[in-house]
Amino acid sequence: MVKNMTVGEVKKMYAGEYVELEVYRARERGEYYPREFHTANCYSLNDSEYSNEDEVGLCDLMGEEEYEHSILANASDKADFTDWYGDKDAKVLCIMLAD
Repeated sequence: MVKNMTVGEVKKMYAGEYVELEVYRARERGEYYPREFHTANCYSLNDSEYSNEDEVGLCDLMGEEEYEHSILANASDKADFTDWYGDKDAKVLCIMLAD
């Protein structure tokens, strides 16, 4: 669905549906490029480490439970979207850059 799309295009596609954008890079690249988000297979980037023109390899619009079981899977923290965003039903747009 997002193959050959840029970060900017994906952001525009999901505009109004997410409260936060998080961009990641795969820890390992190549033949076994990750097919899902998980703490063990990616790391987050700050705003200066990517641009709207970068190609997207994977994206997911995550709710609290999905975020907790993927991005925070190996962490001691629990996702609390009510506390973080003021809305338990908030969504986070997670993007992994293409390799």
